[in-house]
Amino acid sequence: MVAHKRKKGGIVTPQNTRIKEGKALRTGVTTGSCATGAAKAAATALLSGQTPPTIRMKTPGGEEVFPSL
Repeated sequence: MVAHKRKKGGIVTPQNTRIKEGKALRTGVTTGSCATGAAKAAATALLSGQTPPTIRMKTPGGEEVFPSL
């Protein structure tokens, strides 16, 4: 069981945490995921001349997300 603790960037809860090597790791969309999505959208816009309304990407935990731009 993981205690609810305030950490930089949000609250750690059992719903957004997994345990690896005895440490609680947050899951889901993070700052790095947002930066990756922005870079992917920018590259798509530069190469195609059109800005996509959404992009498809996977988080490091393997979750597939479709953020809107």
